[in-house]
Amino acid sequence: MLSTRTHDLEARVPLLNFVNLKSLVLRCDYPYDFIFPLLLILKQLTSLHLLTEHYNSCDHSQLLTHPTLKRITLINVCLTEFNFKQIESIRSSNIEYLKIKPCSFINLNLLLRHLPQLKYGNFTLPARSMRYPLVMENTTIFNLIYLKLDVISLEFNHLKQLLSRVPNLIYLSFASTSNEFFIDGHQWQCLLEKLVNLKMFNLNMKNWYNKATDEIKESFKTKFWIDEHPKQI
Repeated sequence: MLSTRTHDLEARVPLLNFVNLKSLVLRCDYPYDFIFPLLLILKQLTSLHLLTEHYNSCDHSQLLTHPTLKRITLINVCLTEFNFKQIESIRSSNIEYLKIKPCSFINLNLLLRHLPQLKYGNFTLPARSMRYPLVMENTTIFNLIYLKLDVISLEFNHLKQLLSRVPNLIYLSFASTSNEFFIDGHQWQCLLEKLVNLKMFNLNMKNWYNKATDEIKESFKTKFWIDEHPKQI
């Protein structure tokens, strides 16, 4: 793991000495946009893990266009959202795996639209992710087969619209504490019936509502869950 503290990455670790580096983990303690152009030197780099604890206004869209990068993990421990200011200008990207914590729902939609090679997505949506009016994208994402969502605030209808764009999804994991509709087996059945390629569904919910536990259990005791899809939960 390398640190960007006081720009020591430039001073102490000449990247030209690591031109064959394929995987890089960075802990970014200070503004780190200076590192993005340096990554272009690493022409064998396929995996980047960036961890920070601070707000940074730099544009992370640059990372998505790195010619050899296929896996990117962006984590902000303080849950400050990452910026993707120029994402609309992306014309080509080879990213196949993307994990972002946190990621607004608006950015999630834009990322799916502009990353046609994306196969594996893992996103944490914060409570403030829906603070702006949402215009859903209509683009179909054919390559996405794995999607993991950790949601604090989201409308079930928005989730339905999102999943309608990923017809080839094989694995879906969903965790939330925010909406009683997410612990309704009937709602999930209507949604999952449209994902004809889905093989595994993982639902993790904390019931903070007054909805009766027996009622919740009964909603997951239909033929769909017991006979047709017993391995999906």
